Amino acid sequence: MKTLEYLDFHVAGEPFRLITRGFPEIIGSTMAEKRHYATAHLDNLRKIALLEPRGHDDMYGGFLTPPVNEESDLGIVFIHGTGMSTMCGHGAIAMARAACELGIATLKEGMNTVTLDAPSGSVQLAVQTEGGKISDIALKNDLSFAYAL
Repeated sequence: MKTLEYLDFHVAGEPFRLITRGFPEIIGSTMAEKRHYATAHLDNLRKIALLEPRGHDDMYGGFLTPPVNEESDLGIVFIHGTGMSTMCGHGAIAMARAACELGIATLKEGMNTVTLDAPSGSVQLAVQTEGGKISDIALKNDLSFAYAL
């Protein structure tokens, strides 16, 4: 029997399940390559972790990976009920919390930065602490624009 270890988060009204252990190494030198590998080789684990009876169709989650960029704190391959995605805003916020809770990122009093490698690119999150506890997490995502409407 295989055991998956995960942390469940509730962020901005949405669930997020971070799978931390129990899955094989996700191979790739970029997060896009890791996403492609996970799509081809770990879809069964995605279904086990996110679909009923342990989850539901609208659940999001991710496989925790080492970062691919030297300056980043951690990496993530985002997953959801029907496959993999390149980015998830509430998932990125959950990842910043996880990095702090798991000791991956070191926190000091005041403003901190956690950098996450995702298939969409590097994502910066501002983590505010007060009295030794996290009080706020803010996401700064890549710039985007509407090409055609």
